[in-house]
Amino acid sequence: MRILSLVLIFILSACSQDDNWLTFHGEGLPSSGESYQCLSFESDSVGYLGGSQLIGTQRSRAVLYRTTDQGYNWQAIPINMDREIKQVFSFNDTLIILTHARFNQTDSIHLSSDKGKSWVSILNYPAQYYPNVLSFESARSGYMVLNGSKQLLLRYDSVWDTVAVLPDNYQHFGLHENILYSFIPSDGESPGYKGIQRYSLTEQSQEEILFDKTSHINSFSFDKDQNLYLAVREEKGAIFKVTERNCERISLDKYQDYVPEQVQVFDNLILLIAHREKAFSILGVTHEFLLSRDFGKTWEKEEMPFPLIVKPHVTFRDKFFMTSTGGGDFQKRKL
Repeated sequence: MRILSLVLIFILSACSQDDNWLTFHGEGLPSSGESYQCLSFESDSVGYLGGSQLIGTQRSRAVLYRTTDQGYNWQAIPINMDREIKQVFSFNDTLIILTHARFNQTDSIHLSSDKGKSWVSILNYPAQYYPNVLSFESARSGYMVLNGSKQLLLRYDSVWDTVAVLPDNYQHFGLHENILYSFIPSDGESPGYKGIQRYSLTEQSQEEILFDKTSHINSFSFDKDQNLYLAVREEKGAIFKVTERNCERISLDKYQDYVPEQVQVFDNLILLIAHREKAFSILGVTHEFLLSRDFGKTWEKEEMPFPLIVKPHVTFRDKFFMTSTGGGDFQKRKL
């Protein structure tokens, strides 16, 4: 079955190759035995790839790689942890990783100040707690929403402090420029969200911005002006642009029958990974790439070389969009 799947993926990729896209194998990465959960870049050349190597059924060994040439070559960073890496934050020589242990279902945060040569744990918490949101502005400053018996907002300034106990009925999901964004659940029986709450971490003030109707939110992204962009599924797919005052609906025009999954924004660029409602097969969901260069006024659609595997992915400013496609392989589109 695995051989058949690989053959079919190869056929799909060969049929959908596009001049805008580049596919390649990351030298230094194994072709099997590892899975990757996070991909990030601190510059247009230096980036990190984190994940795990499965050991048996209940344990995994952390794997971490660094590239200095935009992903074409990778160097392993030795890391002796029976955990998987879920997030990587990089600040020159300092690395911060969020890890998860399969054997006891606990998460922890580790910091290295020497590019991964040595690590110290900066936060551990019981299995009944998990991080809803984790964000670092610098090597010594960050915030986290920790879910458990209570929802806690924690601030990191070389040590962790509890800033606030947050309402249980809100689903806190985004931190950006000292603003905490939360989904406001629908009051009715139908699932979805009726709006957004903005909570200022510096002023400790909050305000609500309500949608016209209950909506399903798949992902979000921020622009440089702190506006929030939401990938929304209603009767038809759309993007919501949430400002300090209101919520603006951006149509997908002739592609509104697509389900927007992942949205990324930089300046006038809006990027979407999306799929048709019935784009399912025995191999999985066939994804497509939607791009707008004019704040969502017009859209272009492109087929990706490998449309079935698109995680983890990253958009670095207005330079490139890149996803892992499994087995140490990648697809990249220059923007």
